[in-house]
Amino acid sequence: MKPSGSKVIFMVAAGIAVVAAIAAVVLDISETSMVALSYLIVPLLVFGVAGLSVAKGNIKGALALAGVALMALFVFLVAIFPML
Repeated sequence: MKPSGSKVIFMVAAGIAVVAAIAAVVLDISETSMVALSYLIVPLLVFGVAGLSVAKGNIKGALALAGVALMALFVFLVAIFPML
């Protein structure tokens, strides 16, 4: 049984996020670069995982959840992270 087109998109998005996270660790990039890279990794990972689970194949729902995750990450990195 072949996976549907949307499932493939979700798996590829999550895979890219995981590969980018592993590459960041292996290449030993700076903390500043890791924070910048998180703006790519987090939405891709949320899009992939949400599309395969919560959104149940709905691309619009997965994009909405990825957008919410991106906004939450922005608030965290701009407002909360500097105070730590």
